Amino acid sequence: MEAKIVSKDGNLVVVHVPGRSFPGAVIQGDKLHWVVNRLTLAAQLLMRDTDMEEHFELWQAIGEARAHMSQIYDYYTKVCQSEEHKGDW
Repeated sequence: MEAKIVSKDGNLVVVHVPGRSFPGAVIQGDKLHWVVNRLTLAAQLLMRDTDMEEHFELWQAIGEARAHMSQIYDYYTKVCQSEEHKGDW
């Protein structure tokens, strides 16, 4: 599979993968890790400082976003640590 770089501006990259309807945005691993950590912190602060019943939908949305981004980060980490890709970067 070969992705086509649609646009690149520094660390901001948009790619199109054959067979996909929409292009994707590339996010660097360190920034992905930062997003997961910030979503975790947001959920923790919300649980600590607010009435959970009053803000349940917000807490649920943060939790869903964190779970999705964590799944992406876990896959990214697994690929980076695999024998197949050791030494690629």
